[in-house]
Amino acid sequence: MPAFHQRAFVDCSGRSLRVAAEREIVGRMGHRRMNGKADCEALMNDLLPFAHRMLREHGAFHPFGGTISREGDITQVGAYTGEEYPPGTDLREVMRRSFRAGADALETTAIVCDVRITPPGEDAPRDAIQVELDHRDGYGAVVFFPYEISPSGELMIDAPFASASGGGLFWTQ
Repeated sequence: MPAFHQRAFVDCSGRSLRVAAEREIVGRMGHRRMNGKADCEALMNDLLPFAHRMLREHGAFHPFGGTISREGDITQVGAYTGEEYPPGTDLREVMRRSFRAGADALETTAIVCDVRITPPGEDAPRDAIQVELDHRDGYGAVVFFPYEISPSGELMIDAPFASASGGGLFWTQ
């Protein structure tokens, strides 16, 4: 069965609030059989276009995430705390708890955030897209994509850099 996309929202208790009926066939059948790094890269590449769109249209975005199930289905995840403008740290924690609660059914998870970080070799912090990746096999990484938005609104993304996270971010209690 081919993988499909779905969108889900989780509340602060980790319950799924709504899963859109939209199912879109994707061209990556069987990607769940890849290694941890390849699965994480596939999920990251699926999520990054939304971050790019939000930056181009709004100049920022709230944290969001995604998963690949054991069956290979990709789900994009948003979080809800009940507040209109919750802190990003609260949204990340809601997703982490949701991922932990559903860990038996998940292969790969990602949380995407808009952050400020000082890239290696630079002296000043910059805006960056941060992607926290975790795979069931223990692979984990945090990938940063420094970016600038020009005065004309063009999104310019520089070369990414990464650090190993040690994996297990969501699978351990």
